[in-house]
Parts: sequence; C-alpha cells; structure tokens
Amino acid sequence: MNLKDIVNVHQENLILRKSLERYEHLNSEYLQTQEEVERLRNIVGFHPPAKMKAVASRIITREPGSWFQWVMIDKGREDGVRLDTPVLAWAGNAPAVFGRVGEVFENSSKVVLVTNVIFALPAVDQTTSQDGLLEGQNGPSLKLGYIVREGKVMIGDSVTTSPLSSVFPSGIPVGTIEDIVSSENDSFQTAIVRTAVDFNNLREAIVLLPDEQKQPVQRGGQ
Repeated sequence: MNLKDIVNVHQENLILRKSLERYEHLNSEYLQTQEEVERLRNIVGFHPPAKMKAVASRIITREPGSWFQWVMIDKGREDGVRLDTPVLAWAGNAPAVFGRVGEVFENSSKVVLVTNVIFALPAVDQTTSQDGLLEGQNGPSLKLGYIVREGKVMIGDSVTTSPLSSVFPSGIPVGTIEDIVSSENDSFQTAIVRTAVDFNNLREAIVLLPDEQKQPVQRGGQ
C-alpha cells in the first residue's frame, strides 16, 4: 500500500466515522421522539378520578438552582387552574404526584414540586394501610413521617396519596419506600420514599381540575 492508498483509507474512515456519528445522533433523536409520543399518548388516554378532568400541560421554565423546588407550566387562570390545584406527571405506566399549584397567572402557573421542602401531603403505605405525613427534602427522596412503630412498613412498599388529603384524590402513586429510620425512644418511625416521577426527564405535566359536567346538579327550592 502506497502513501496515496493510505491517505484514501484515512479519508474514507473519516467519512464513515462522521456518518456513524450522524446516525447515532439521529437515532437518539428518534428514540427521544418516540418516548415523548408514548408519554403524550398515555396522558391523552389517562382517565382521571371521578368528578375531575385532566388537562395536559408543558413545562416551560425550570431553573437549575431550583431543580427540585418548582417549575412553570403553560396552563393558568384562563384554563381553569386555581391555587393548590393538584399536578401529576407520567411515571412508568401511570401518573404520579408531581406537585401542586403555588401561584397562578393568566396563561401559566408555578408548581411547587412534591420534592420541595415546603411541600406536605398525607400519604399511606399501600401494604400496611399506615398513614403518615409526606414531606419534600429538596432532593429526589421524600420523608414519610409519623408512622407508628407497630405499623411494620417495609422497604419496597408503595406509597400513595391518602383519603385524608384535601388537595389530591386518594390512591395516586407517590413513590416507593427505600429506607426506614427509627429509634427505640421514639413512638414513631420515618420512611424515606423514592419518588415515582423521574425529575431528570420531565417535559409534560397533568393538571387535575374539577369537571363541571360531572358535578351533581344544584337544585333550587327548600
């Protein structure tokens, strides 16, 4: 092989390498598009709890400094959003608790995330039916406190919203217990809950609004 052949082979390798990189980039974009289509399909097919309707929204603002604290969505007062409106996000094969509306504007809303330290929500261990108070920790894990020591909650148990909540419908997935903290001197134990929602891969959210058409008819008279 002479010098010219070596140069030609080198150039061909460069062309092939660039083609491979372009293919990998296009394949990555295709997979991301397919994932988004699947999420949107799931959101459209989601059947909300009784007397509620689901409104799909897009996350339009998320700051690195408040990654686990809040986001902005593109639905607001004109869309029927109100303060403390529950917000969900798709997690695996079902929607899960994402946050609640903390501020409402005309065409957008600020959502306080479930991971925010100011977020609190009554929740229940699905295996033992033990109630507790769920609190954000400004990270991917939550704290489920005030669980009685005799509750026998275990790592791997699923946690959902409680019927005691005045904001969220009951039975909405929250996450999975990944650790349990207790002391012999305490009457209660605390569970560390990993959120069901992947907070590193969020594009859309589901806003739960009262469905006026499903509300009972108010009759006049006595």
